[in-house]
Formats: sequence, C-alpha cells, structure tokens
Amino acid sequence: PTRRSSDLEIRFETTARAQEVSVEPDVEIHFLSAEQSNSSLIVGSVAMLKIFRRVVGGPHPEAEMGRYLTEHGFANTPPLLGEVVRVGSDGTRHTLAVAQGFIRNQGEGWAWTLDWLTRGLTNLAGAAEAEAVDPKQFVDYDAIARLLGQRLGEMHVVLAQPSENPAFAPDRADSETARLFAERTERQLVEAFAAIDAQTDLDATSAAIARDLLDRKQELIDATHRLARNAEGATLTRIHGDLHLGQTLIANGDVYIIDFEGEPARPVSERRAKTSALRDVAGIIRSLDYATAVVRRQRRVSHALLSEKLSDAFLDTFQ
Repeated sequence: PTRRSSDLEIRFETTARAQEVSVEPDVEIHFLSAEQSNSSLIVGSVAMLKIFRRVVGGPHPEAEMGRYLTEHGFANTPPLLGEVVRVGSDGTRHTLAVAQGFIRNQGEGWAWTLDWLTRGLTNLAGAAEAEAVDPKQFVDYDAIARLLGQRLGEMHVVLAQPSENPAFAPDRADSETARLFAERTERQLVEAFAAIDAQTDLDATSAAIARDLLDRKQELIDATHRLARNAEGATLTRIHGDLHLGQTLIANGDVYIIDFEGEPARPVSERRAKTSALRDVAGIIRSLDYATAVVRRQRRVSHALLSEKLSDAFLDTFQ
C-alpha cells in the first residue's frame, strides 16, 4: 500500500516472506532496544520492527542486504518481511523502517561469549593448571565458533555470485583499490599510535610493548603499503561491514548474522561499498580478542579467589 501527501509518498513494501507471517490484532509489542541510530520493537514472536532515526536518501544497507540475502536463500539471517519507505517528489527513497522475521534465540554472541568465559573461570575453582588448558573444556565453544565461520562463509558465497544487480555484482581490485586500502589502514594506524603515545598509566610490561610499537611505527606503515599491493586482482563484494560478536545471535545451537546497517557514523556510500570479505573475518577475530580482554579485566572482581596464573592459562588457551 501507498499513502500520499502532497509531494511525497509513504510506501509499505512487503516481500514474499511476509505471506508466511500472521499477526493477531491484539498481539503484544515489546520495546527491545534503542541503539545509536535505530529503535527496535518485537511484535509478538513473529517479527521485529526496526525504526531508523537517521534517515538518509538512497538504498539503506539494512533493507538492501536483508532483501538480497532473503531472496537468494541465505537462511541464517532474519528474513526481510517488508520496508517502510518515504519517496520524495524527485523519486529519492528514504527507508524509515524495516520488518524482519523474529529469531527466537539464546542471546547475541557477545553476551553469550562473556557468559561462557565467566562460567569457564568459575569451573576452574580448585583446579590444576593442566585443567585450565585442557582442550576438552572448549568443545562447546569450538562448535559455535565453527558454525559462525561456516555461516559467514555461506553468506559470502551468496554475495560473491554473479548478479544482474549492480549493487551486488562482484568487482575486481586494481592498483587504485590497493592504494586506497593502504591509505585507509595507515590512517587507522596513525590514530592508534597517537592513542598509545597518549597513555600515561601503563604498567611496566605494557609500557615496554608500547615503546616497541612506537619505535616501529614507520616500519609498520611501510609494511601496510607493501602488503596492500597483494589486493590487486582480489574479488570485491558487499560485506556486512560492522561484523562482531554483538551482530550475531546464538539460536538453537546455530548462529545467525544480524544488523547489516553498517557503522552508523560512516557515510552510506562507504557502508554500501564493495571490499574484501576478509574484513568481516577480521571483525570477528578482533571481537573474540576483545571478549577475552574484557573477562581478563573483570576477573579481579568476579574471580578474586582464582589465581591469576590459572585464569591466564585458561584465557590464553581460549584466545
């Protein structure tokens, strides 16, 4: 359906998957969260409505990626049910909200991982060091981690297929692409070096590591430009773009990938750009490292009676 008002239209555009959903008139609606750029509502147990507070012209990554993955059979993301769009007099589309299928789950991957690591430390009370590094205790998490890697690979197989849709047709990296990769990475490195240099309360071990990194600043920047040349000829596709454990759901022993909006602070054109699929892989690896670091800091309070040597052995093995 369409609603008109003078020089604009509000369109309610459904997908084929919407036919599978039935919503009762008196269904309960629960406010889920208010994120940086959107608010989410759960409609019964059948749908989630995501309302965007930052409205921009043109295709919205969340709706665009959801629609494409749904239409191409990727099952491990919430299916797109529909989109609410404002269309101006010049034909420019502005996505106001999206409706997605509801995935009953046991929590998002970030909280699930922190809980798993915390329970692991708790179970080490009175244990020997050999138990802290025993691979058997990581079997459950290994299964989820393998599934996450598998689902991410399956998603990228879909995104790497030839497409008549120019927004999703894969490209090839050239020398200019490699140069841009290097420049972007250099900017991030310079910012990181500045942050390290500004630290004034590091312990002796961390201060020594910081000094070593700062002494090798130019060496690392030069390596970035050298390694970036390897990107020439690589396949460039659409990616998630902001992938970390918090953008996954653990559901019935499986893993779902969610939230394709991208980094809200970045321009939409950048969030829709094609790039290396390895960026999504790197995002997950970094997130796993962050999770370990968070639990390592919290253990002084949550597991004060557990020896630092034992907890370090466990977390180092996980990492």
